[in-house]
Amino acid sequence: MSDWKRNLKKEEKRKEIKYAKEGRKNELEKFRKAEIKLESTNSNGILRGVKKDITVTENAIGKITNKFKKDKLTNGNGVKSRKSRARK
Repeated sequence: MSDWKRNLKKEEKRKEIKYAKEGRKNELEKFRKAEIKLESTNSNGILRGVKKDITVTENAIGKITNKFKKDKLTNGNGVKSRKSRARK
Protein backbone atom coordinates (compact mmCIF):
# COMPACT_ATOMS: atom_id res chain seq x y z
CA MET A 1 0.00 0.00 0.00
CA SER A 2 1.34 3.42 -0.92
CA ASP A 3 2.14 6.04 1.70
CA TRP A 4 -0.64 8.48 0.87
CA LYS A 5 -3.25 5.71 1.08
CA ARG A 6 -1.96 4.58 4.47
CA ASN A 7 -2.00 8.17 5.72
CA LEU A 8 -5.53 8.64 4.43
CA LYS A 9 -6.72 5.57 6.32
CA LYS A 10 -5.01 6.73 9.52
CA GLU A 11 -6.55 10.18 9.12
CA GLU A 12 -10.01 8.69 8.56
CA LYS A 13 -9.66 6.49 11.64
CA ARG A 14 -8.58 9.50 13.70
CA LYS A 15 -11.54 11.57 12.53
CA GLU A 16 -13.89 8.65 13.09
CA ILE A 17 -12.84 8.34 16.73
CA LYS A 18 -12.95 12.12 17.24
CA TYR A 19 -16.43 12.50 15.77
CA ALA A 20 -17.75 9.40 17.53
CA LYS A 21 -16.66 10.86 20.87
CA GLU A 22 -18.46 14.10 20.10
CA GLY A 23 -21.47 12.28 18.71
CA ARG A 24 -21.27 14.05 15.36
CA LYS A 25 -22.21 11.40 12.80
CA ASN A 26 -23.07 13.94 10.10
CA GLU A 27 -19.57 15.44 10.20
CA LEU A 28 -18.10 12.01 9.63
CA GLU A 29 -20.37 11.41 6.64
CA LYS A 30 -19.34 14.75 5.13
CA PHE A 31 -15.68 13.81 5.55
CA ARG A 32 -16.20 10.45 3.85
CA LYS A 33 -18.10 11.99 0.94
CA ALA A 34 -15.32 14.50 0.40
CA GLU A 35 -12.77 11.68 0.15
CA ILE A 36 -14.73 9.58 -2.32
CA LYS A 37 -14.50 11.00 -5.81
CA LEU A 38 -16.69 9.18 -8.26
CA GLU A 39 -15.94 8.37 -11.85
CA SER A 40 -19.50 7.34 -12.64
CA THR A 41 -22.52 5.59 -11.26
CA ASN A 42 -24.96 3.35 -13.06
CA SER A 43 -28.73 3.87 -12.89
CA ASN A 44 -29.26 2.51 -9.37
CA GLY A 45 -26.36 4.43 -7.83
CA ILE A 46 -23.80 1.64 -7.43
CA LEU A 47 -20.23 2.84 -7.85
CA ARG A 48 -18.60 1.77 -11.07
CA GLY A 49 -15.15 3.18 -10.49
CA VAL A 50 -13.52 5.38 -7.91
CA LYS A 51 -11.01 8.03 -8.90
CA LYS A 52 -9.36 10.59 -6.68
CA ASP A 53 -9.24 13.53 -9.08
CA ILE A 54 -12.80 13.76 -10.32
CA THR A 55 -15.30 15.84 -8.38
CA VAL A 56 -18.54 14.38 -7.10
CA THR A 57 -21.74 15.56 -8.72
CA GLU A 58 -24.71 16.36 -6.50
CA ASN A 59 -26.78 13.80 -8.36
CA ALA A 60 -24.32 11.00 -7.68
CA ILE A 61 -24.12 11.87 -3.96
CA GLY A 62 -27.92 11.77 -3.77
CA LYS A 63 -28.05 8.39 -5.43
CA ILE A 64 -25.46 6.90 -3.11
CA THR A 65 -26.99 8.28 0.10
CA ASN A 66 -30.40 7.03 -0.96
CA LYS A 67 -28.94 3.61 -1.64
CA PHE A 68 -27.61 3.47 1.94
CA LYS A 69 -30.76 4.90 3.52
CA LYS A 70 -33.08 2.26 2.14
CA ASP A 71 -33.49 -0.81 4.25
CA LYS A 72 -35.84 -3.76 4.01
CA LEU A 73 -38.50 -2.53 6.41
CA THR A 74 -38.88 1.04 5.17
CA ASN A 75 -39.30 2.55 1.74
CA GLY A 76 -36.48 5.10 1.84
CA ASN A 77 -38.46 7.92 3.45
CA GLY A 78 -38.86 6.16 6.81
CA VAL A 79 -42.43 4.98 6.29
CA LYS A 80 -42.87 1.30 7.04
CA SER A 81 -44.05 -0.65 4.03
CA ARG A 82 -47.32 -2.58 4.11
CA LYS A 83 -45.41 -5.83 4.00
CA SER A 84 -43.40 -5.09 7.17
CA ARG A 85 -46.52 -3.84 8.99
CA ALA A 86 -48.27 -7.08 8.15
CA ARG A 87 -45.30 -9.09 9.38
CA LYS A 88 -45.53 -7.40 12.75
